[in-house]
Amino acid sequence: MLNILLTVLGGAFVTLSMIINGKLAEKIGGLKGTLINYITGLSFSLLLYIIIRSTGTAAPMTEININSIPIYAYLGGLLGVVVIVLSNKVIPKIPAIYSMVLIFVGQIVMGMVIDYFSFHKFSMGKFIGALFIILGVIYNFNVDKNVASSKEVEA
Repeated sequence: MLNILLTVLGGAFVTLSMIINGKLAEKIGGLKGTLINYITGLSFSLLLYIIIRSTGTAAPMTEININSIPIYAYLGGLLGVVVIVLSNKVIPKIPAIYSMVLIFVGQIVMGMVIDYFSFHKFSMGKFIGALFIILGVIYNFNVDKNVASSKEVEA
C-alpha cells in the first residue's frame, strides 16, 4: 500500500514540477528553464547524497566505476532533458489536464512498445484504452474550444 501511495505522490510531483517548469520557461525561456531545473536537481541530489552518506547507508562515490556503467544508462539524463524542453514548450500553451493526460498516453504507448520488443507481449486492452483516452482528450478539447468560441461571440 505504501508503494502505491508513494507512486501517486511521485505522479503528483511530476505534474507540479512540469507546471512550475512551464511557468519558469515562460519567464526566462525554455532552454534556460531546463538548465535551471537540472542545476537545482543536481544541487538537491548532491545535498541528499551527503545527508544519506553521513548516516552510513549510502555507498561512497569512490565505489562508482564509470566504465562499468553501460552506455544506454546515460540516455536517462539525455531523455530527461528532452522531456523538460518539450514540456517547457507545450505546457504553457495547453491546459495542465491535457498536458498530463497526453503525457500519460505517451507513457502507455511507450510501455506497450517496450513490452512488445522486450517480452513479445501486446495488450489489445491497453491499446484500446489508450485510444479511448486520446479520443476523450480530442472530444474535450473540441468542447472547450466551442465553449470558448461561444463566450467570445456573446461578448
